[in-house]
Amino acid sequence: MNLAELADRVGRQLPPPNGSGMQYVRPLPMLGVLRHHRPTSFEAAVYEPVVILVLEGRKETVLGAESYPMGAGECLLVSHDLPVIARVKKAPYLALLFDVDLDTLRGLYDEIADAAPSTTECRPLAVHACDGSLVDAFARYVALAGTRTDAAVLGPLIAREIHYRLATAPMGAMLRSLARHDSHASAIARAIALLRHDFRSPVAIPELARSVGMSPSSFHKHFKAITAMSPLQFQKELRLLAARRLLRAGEASVSDAAFGVGYESATQFSREYTRNSAPRRSRTCLARRRRETCDRSIEHRHEVRIALGDRAAIGRPLADALQVGEDAGIRPQVDRLEEPHRGQREHAHDVRRREFAAGEIGGLAQARVDELHHAIEPHLHRGQRGVSCRQARAADRHEPEERGLQVPV
Repeated sequence: MNLAELADRVGRQLPPPNGSGMQYVRPLPMLGVLRHHRPTSFEAAVYEPVVILVLEGRKETVLGAESYPMGAGECLLVSHDLPVIARVKKAPYLALLFDVDLDTLRGLYDEIADAAPSTTECRPLAVHACDGSLVDAFARYVALAGTRTDAAVLGPLIAREIHYRLATAPMGAMLRSLARHDSHASAIARAIALLRHDFRSPVAIPELARSVGMSPSSFHKHFKAITAMSPLQFQKELRLLAARRLLRAGEASVSDAAFGVGYESATQFSREYTRNSAPRRSRTCLARRRRETCDRSIEHRHEVRIALGDRAAIGRPLADALQVGEDAGIRPQVDRLEEPHRGQREHAHDVRRREFAAGEIGGLAQARVDELHHAIEPHLHRGQRGVSCRQARAADRHEPEERGLQVPV
């Protein structure tokens, strides 16, 4: 059976359009049919282990900074419970959803361990073209929707075949890892289940790691590799999704929703909810902006080095203070530097000691940028020779001028 015939068979499972933008039915256990009549904006959701076969239209799913677009004839395979954002890009959109069952998968371990290729990268989300054998298996499973006896007898057999074909497909590397109970993928799946079961309570990462048989460092590394976020970020996503459901249903006030999902402060909840509910852009665009900002910072650092010339001539304490500014992405606007007065070097040295004592180098807040500005601003302009230590300290008590430094956005 080809894709068009399968789309026609799946479409017959839906009732006539009722004017709403979305229709969803479950004609069989483990099987869902979804139709959208118009494109949608990004919506947050938690995808449970599932394979989504697009029959019409186009869709985009985003996990972390990775975007997974897919069109007709392509499958999206999800191996773990993952908070994502997704949108329908082209309508009409028709998709078949088939639940992935971990027990069925582990029952195939002996068969798929030898049949599966070992060089494929394990990914929690993977998009791949759906081959003819998998399309045929889906078509035979959908055909059971009208016959209860056939569905009860043949349904589990075809479902097992679908799991086998998914696990041995090029996109099934993570499923093959999940089939092993002692794998890192299985441990993270158990940790995710614990977080979803009790996301309202505070989480202790060392205890959560021990509960799944991993060290805290290894647990954090593999958790982020699979979910694209830390365990605490994962818990926050679960809380905000639960709060959004309560607020949209009109079942709770803002304060009740905040405390009901585990927040101890309604103010903190409002701030995080507002930030999370802002108009969503593709995470790939945000990642690209971060890379561009990093590139600009590297370029600015190179310009600073050219402007400074021989650092030995200006003294090591001031050079270290300027290095802190470079690492923060600060771009001095200079033509040349005058040799600093001894009092200025001592003042810059004091600033450097305060910066290291604060333990915050690498992520300067604006207040600390201003403090660093006080130290190096006299040296970044002409005509500043001969400033005494007393004058430098007096300048430190006033608001810094806007000239001389630029922080890239």
